[in-house]
Amino acid sequence: AHAELAAFLASWPAPIAEAFARTELGTLRRDDVFDRPPAATWTKGRVALAGDAAHPMTPNLGQGACQGLEDASALARAIVSLGPTPAALARYQTERLPRANAIVTRSWRLGWIGQRSHPLACALRDRMMACVPTRVMLSAYEASAVRPPR
Repeated sequence: AHAELAAFLASWPAPIAEAFARTELGTLRRDDVFDRPPAATWTKGRVALAGDAAHPMTPNLGQGACQGLEDASALARAIVSLGPTPAALARYQTERLPRANAIVTRSWRLGWIGQRSHPLACALRDRMMACVPTRVMLSAYEASAVRPPR
């Protein structure tokens, strides 16, 4: 596996290949990435899922930990407001589920687009991305911005 990774990284920019060459074999670790389709529910009675347990996602948007923090904030607000009750968990789910599931879906789609390997698909993707107006990119960024709690 080490030789395969070294061969794969050989054509990458110098800092990456050099960093790998200086890395001791025993310090390397493989972490698989798992996701699943968005869930319709995260709560049942007095139990609620949060973070990766509620909405595992691919790392294409760098939002995994952020979404977990948003979950914690929404869950805390709901419990402060309604106490540690199933109603508080239901409020948490109502607040968080649409946004988190939308980000899960967006991350998966971006990964699907970004991980194409056929040269024609890559060229088409790259050309299309270069044509996206800045205002559209900024609009997408703004749409994912955290809004103040209700």
